Amino acid sequence: MGHTETIFDCKYRPSNGDLMATASFDGSVKIWDTSKNEPVQSLDGHDAVVYCVSWSPVANEYRLLTSTGKGAVFLWDTTKAQLLNKFQLHKDSVFRVAWCPHDPKLFVSCSKDGTCVVAQLPEGAAVIKYNLNMPLYGCSWSPLQTGMISVGCQDGSVRVFDTTNRKSDQPVYILKGHTARVFNTAWSPLLPDVMASCSDDHTVRVWTVSTCSSIILEGHTDNVRALAWSREIPSILLSGSWDSCIRMWDTRKDKSRCICVTYDHHADIYGLESHPTRPFIFASSSRDTTTRIWSMEEDIPALKLRAIAGVPWNKLCSAPTSEISGQMLSGQLSSSLTDKLLKAITETERMRTLFSFFSGADGAKELWDMAVALQPNGTSSPVENRIVLARELPKKWEVKAKVLEFARNQHEGGAGNIGAAKKQDRLLEAADIRIKLGHVKEFCENMVDLNKWGEALALAPSVNQQYW
Repeated sequence: MGHTETIFDCKYRPSNGDLMATASFDGSVKIWDTSKNEPVQSLDGHDAVVYCVSWSPVANEYRLLTSTGKGAVFLWDTTKAQLLNKFQLHKDSVFRVAWCPHDPKLFVSCSKDGTCVVAQLPEGAAVIKYNLNMPLYGCSWSPLQTGMISVGCQDGSVRVFDTTNRKSDQPVYILKGHTARVFNTAWSPLLPDVMASCSDDHTVRVWTVSTCSSIILEGHTDNVRALAWSREIPSILLSGSWDSCIRMWDTRKDKSRCICVTYDHHADIYGLESHPTRPFIFASSSRDTTTRIWSMEEDIPALKLRAIAGVPWNKLCSAPTSEISGQMLSGQLSSSLTDKLLKAITETERMRTLFSFFSGADGAKELWDMAVALQPNGTSSPVENRIVLARELPKKWEVKAKVLEFARNQHEGGAGNIGAAKKQDRLLEAADIRIKLGHVKEFCENMVDLNKWGEALALAPSVNQQYW
C-alpha cells in the first residue's frame, strides 16, 4: 500500500535506480521498486511526520537516513526494514538531512530550531554545530567541492559553510537576493561554483557562489519547494511549487527561460529527483499523495535524433560550462557510455545502449531484449528479463525437467536428501513437462519410478513395440 498523506521527498538509490525511497506526512517511509511501481518495504516507527530521506553513497549499502518533525534523524537498514539508530540532534522539526557524498561517515541536518548540525556515524555525534538563531529549511552538500554545504534560511539568504574548517562556525559566503524564506538549495552536479535556491518569494535563483551573484527564474505563482539539476546538461534545472506545476529551466545567463511546464500533479509539489543512470528521467512527489516518473526526452529531440542518426558520440559530448547548450552532454554517464558504444558489436546493441540512456518508456528494456535476442545467434535470459523466445522454450523446459528428475537419484530422508512425498511431487512435475514436450520415453520412465505402470504401459507403444 502507498502513502495516505503528503509525500515530502523522493530519492532514488544512487547505485540502483529501480529503488526509490519516499517520505510522508503519514509518518512512514516507503521503498519502491520503480520497475513495477510497487512498494517493497515500509519503514514504520518514526515519531512524527517524515520530511526527508537520504541514501548512503556507498554502492553496496542499503542504509537510509530519515528526518522527522520532532527533531530526530533515523538510520535504517532498508533490506530488513530495521531501525539501526535514532539521533536526537535537534529540538524542533528537521526539514532536511543529507548524507555526505565524499565521506560516508558524515551527514548534515538542519532544523526549525535554528541549528545546522554535521554529525558522524555510527554514533551520530555532532562534530560541527552552526547556530543561526532562525529557522533553517534546506541544506545540501556540494558534490564537487569537498566539505561545502549550503543552508536555506528564514531571512531569505543562503549561507555557505566550509565544514572542513572545524575551527570556524561562520559562513564563507552569504548569498542575499530572495525576499522570503529559502526552503531548498541544490548544487550543480556538473559545475562546482553553481548552486540553485528556491523560496517563498515564488522565485528560483541560480548562484555563482564565489561572486555571490545570481540570475532570477520567474514563473511560479506560489512558494517553490523542490529543485533538481540535470545530470548531463549543465544549464537544465527543474523546480516544483505549491502552484502544482513543475518547470524546466534553461539557466544560461542572458538566455534564461522556462523551457516547458507540466501541471499533472493536483497539489503542492515538494520533491524532485533525477534518475541516477537515466539522466532524462526524473521523479516528483506531491501533496496529492503520489510520486510520478517523468521523461525529458521530448524536450531534447534534436540531441536524441543526432545520436540515433550516427553522429559520433564524442561530437555530442563536451566539458561542462555554464553556457553549454542543450545539444551537448557533459556528465559522467555520457562519458562512461563511450566505451559501451565502442564495444557494441551490432547496430541493434548500439541502439539499445542509446535508447536506454535517453528513454525510460515502459517496456523499453523488454523491447530491446527481444530485438537483441532475434539477431542471429541471439539468446535471451529469463533470469535477467521477462522475455523468452518461443524457440527457446522447449530447451528451457527440458532443463527444468532434468533438474526435477535428479530426485530419483536421491535417497529418502537423511541430511541433504528429500522426503518421499517431495520426491514424488518432483517426478510428477517432470513427467508433466516431458509429455507436453512429446518426450514419451522419458514420461514412461518417470511413471515407472512412481510405480504407475498403467500410465507407462499405455503410452510405451508410441515409442516402439520392443520398448513396450
